[in-house]
Amino acid sequence: MSSGKIFWFFLSLVLLFVAACYLALFSGQVPISIASVFDPGRLDNTSLILWQIRLPRILLAILAGSSLAIAGTTFQGLLRNPLADPFVLGVSSGAALLAVIALALCLPLVPLWAFAGALGTILLVFLIARIRKEITNLTMILAGVILSSFFSALMMLVISFSGSQLRGITFWLMGNLGQADWLWLKIGFAILISCFLLIQAYSRYLNTMILGEEGAQCLGIEVKHLKYLLFTTASLLTGMAVAMSGLIGYVGLIIPHICRLFGGADNRLLLPASAIGGAAFLVAADTIGRTIMPGTEIPVGVITAILGAPLFIYLFLGVKRKN
Repeated sequence: MSSGKIFWFFLSLVLLFVAACYLALFSGQVPISIASVFDPGRLDNTSLILWQIRLPRILLAILAGSSLAIAGTTFQGLLRNPLADPFVLGVSSGAALLAVIALALCLPLVPLWAFAGALGTILLVFLIARIRKEITNLTMILAGVILSSFFSALMMLVISFSGSQLRGITFWLMGNLGQADWLWLKIGFAILISCFLLIQAYSRYLNTMILGEEGAQCLGIEVKHLKYLLFTTASLLTGMAVAMSGLIGYVGLIIPHICRLFGGADNRLLLPASAIGGAAFLVAADTIGRTIMPGTEIPVGVITAILGAPLFIYLFLGVKRKN
């Protein structure tokens, strides 16, 4: 891909991202002027809506969208499958289980519980793979599927006894960006930047995985170490996104694939492109969810599923035709 095409590709992504953020900031039930952005000291309702509701919500959408898209790109590269989902190791189910338990018991620090669930799931997946003495793609996927099914069953059990907390739990499970908190946003962005820089540093090694594990090893790549490191880092990003915004599907599936179609398969460029694209997509989806029906907010996870499912079917049918 020529440098000129790369420039225009990234310029288009940045413009889409800026446009999505602009619409999200000034769209809603209460009109907000551009002057309010540059006057954070104002104490009227408009300023409060801008600085305490919309801006944190946009930042959370950027955080979750970028994290899921980066994780999706990493999983697709490691598994050599453009249809791989960032929740493939069951991390989302593990994070959701502890978050649901915390919500049902009215425990504080729900994101911390969810993040602990994500970490625990990663350890369990690697433990199962290690017991079988093979860290293959198939082993890890099967371990993730088993754990995801088990955690989902436990989660349904907890929900059935949740009583008065049922509505809040259900809304969170469908994706909720309305609980953005400045402290958690700072922590989340610190995790996002650290994980992105780490994965980006290994992006050229990730490119070699297209040759297969044996081919990568012939080039001197420590495949086992690479898989441990990148699977763990991508799972941490997924767990962090789930912890702060609930279950939001399809972002990590469709955004890397779209960026790959237009920007090429070089992970050195695909990772930052997916980060920008995922942020723009989730900001736009959240804006649609809270403005399409006046007086009613549609959870962002519902919007991403409505937009993502038809594209997933198209991708699935496209792969089927190639086979």
